[in-house]
Amino acid sequence: MRTHSRLPRELTDIVIDELWDDSAALRNCSLVCTIWHKPACRHLFREITLHSREICRALNKLLDESPRVNQYIRSL
Repeated sequence: MRTHSRLPRELTDIVIDELWDDSAALRNCSLVCTIWHKPACRHLFREITLHSREICRALNKLLDESPRVNQYIRSL
């Protein structure tokens, strides 16, 4: 993953904020470079609905493997 973007940070944040409800686009944005990763994850993990045991297990595994994800979760 690249560590920088050719776009100004303010523009990147505006673009990603406009995609707040498009999880596929946000997943792609999170892979562009490290600068895009955090704002994209902020939207991807903001609100998580645990409607099955499988989702709970997947979230538990994700948090075990990537503990930083918990900083983005605002609502369960």
